[in-house]
Parts: sequence; C-alpha cells; structure tokens
Amino acid sequence: MKKTLSIIITLFLLTSCSDDKFPQDNLSDIKVTSKEKIKFSVDTATDSPLYDNYNFVMTRTHYSDSSFNDSGLICSSDTATACSLTFKKNNGFWYVKTPDGWQEFYNPKDSLLKVVYFKAAKFILKPVGQNLAYNKKALLGFISEPLYVYTSHNSNLFFDKDFGVVVIDGDVTLFREDFKNKNNADTD
Repeated sequence: MKKTLSIIITLFLLTSCSDDKFPQDNLSDIKVTSKEKIKFSVDTATDSPLYDNYNFVMTRTHYSDSSFNDSGLICSSDTATACSLTFKKNNGFWYVKTPDGWQEFYNPKDSLLKVVYFKAAKFILKPVGQNLAYNKKALLGFISEPLYVYTSHNSNLFFDKDFGVVVIDGDVTLFREDFKNKNNADTD
C-alpha cells in the first residue's frame, strides 16, 4: 500500500509540473521504478555482414511513465551517469534535464529538435538538419557536440518521437532492436 501511494504521488508530481519546471533538482531523489538494457545492433540488410557482431547497449532507468534516464548515449559506458541524458515526455513534447533545469528538446507542433546546452559539461545537443527515413518514418538527426573543442567526427543520433534515440550512425549504423522489430512487424 505504501509503495503504491508513493508511486501515485510521484506520478502526480511528474504530470502536474509545468512544461519547463520539475519538482526536484536532483533526480536521485526520485525512486527508480525499473531499469532495462536496450540493445543497438547492425542492420545486416543495409550494412556489411563484417559488422554482424558489433552492438551497443544502453541502460534506460525509468522514474515514471514519462521520465527516464538513458545512460551510454553520449559515451561508451551504459552505466556512467556523467554521460547520460535524462528525458521527460509531456503531451508529445520531450525535455532534457540540464544543470540549469529542463530544456525543450522536441516540439510536436513543429516536429523539430531544439538545441540544448549543457554549459557546465561544455557540450550541446544540436540538430544536424539531416533526417533518416526508416520504414516510412522520418527520424530526426542530432549530435552531441563538445564546446570549445574541434572534433573531426561526431556520430549522428536519430530520434523517434515515440522511442527516443533509435539509430546511432557513425562508422557503422546501429539500430535500436525493439524499434527495428516493431517497425518491421508493422510493415509485414
């Protein structure tokens, strides 16, 4: 009973907050409801079979139905919290948690990604103006770009408004398996 009441109160707080505010500055104060490993792998239909065993795993930590943390998207560790992104969904809008608060990332009214600044960590999430079509779905591209540092290569990340990041496109293109499986089933 106590656990159920705690979850109901957390959900109420999450759904009742305004689009740019969140009741806690520190998400570690919010109870974790579940964790899942999400696998990205090579689509052998489009990439060379040489990369067949190349894959990537990210950890998604759920705080509620609408807020979660994705560890591993901007670095190679699926458990490092320093390189994770915390998202909140609210009526189709997506927000990203920064040290300065929640910033809008995706707006369903104009179907565009927004620039999100992480000043203390010295990087930005920046739309690349490139979309990727996958099974008739338009995926929006963005990068994690370091500030004040020149890099010769950044991997493009592609965003789906229902799943979040679903494609990592670098030297090899990795597709989120649950997204790929759902979309392949929808086209059958």
